[in-house]
Amino acid sequence: MITLVGSIHLGFKGLYPLPEPVEHAFQQSTTLAMELALDTETPERISEMMLTEARLPEGRSLRDYLSDETWLRYQSFAQEHSAQSLFFNQFRPWFVAIFLSGEKATIDGYDPDQGIDIHFFKQRGDRRVIGIETAEQHIKALASLPDTVQDLMLAEQLDAMNKNDAEMDKLVTLWQKSDTRGLEQELFEEFDNPLYAPVYDALIARRNVRMAAQIERWLAGTERIFVVLGAAHFIGKDGIIAHLERDGWSPQRL
Repeated sequence: MITLVGSIHLGFKGLYPLPEPVEHAFQQSTTLAMELALDTETPERISEMMLTEARLPEGRSLRDYLSDETWLRYQSFAQEHSAQSLFFNQFRPWFVAIFLSGEKATIDGYDPDQGIDIHFFKQRGDRRVIGIETAEQHIKALASLPDTVQDLMLAEQLDAMNKNDAEMDKLVTLWQKSDTRGLEQELFEEFDNPLYAPVYDALIARRNVRMAAQIERWLAGTERIFVVLGAAHFIGKDGIIAHLERDGWSPQRL
């Protein structure tokens, strides 16, 4: 039996316990499958790999990879965060955008250490832990994004740092209500911008193909696997559920 759980990677006080059918399915499982096998792909190792992949060649700086408009926004940020900006200057825009995204979530009251995937990983007991992809695959997908897309990612994240909006709160509410249509609209709205097509292709569509293929291999076996992946991977026309249905499987909601 395979149980699929769409995760939010950030949590907060009061999020747990999860609905009983989810917790029960976990208790019945013998294997925990995650995007990354965190018992071997530790946060420290992942951070080291990201730093290595994102570090710029000697003699180059972040300025060399940003448009004039984005550089002006970055300069405004740098005036208030001088030490941090000195650190960022040696890395590619995708890394800076990802770093600031995590920082913004923390400012908004969310904790990555309370995310759904981490919640179950901490309770894994003697379960086998397997990754549906490797950290190298994930990081390479980010690093392969065109410079223009990385520039756009950073520009939008810099804008987000100055906003006190409830975007994450809305996503969490939709997730708790199992509103897949609302989540799809909220998560994929930005991809209506043609410039973001490479992001969707690299981080969502192509990864979903690999993930769905792996899940189908597990479905052909008898192991009781509890699969926790980012919720964005399950929804939409290119989502894992759509792939499974097109291949003749009939997923049932708990």
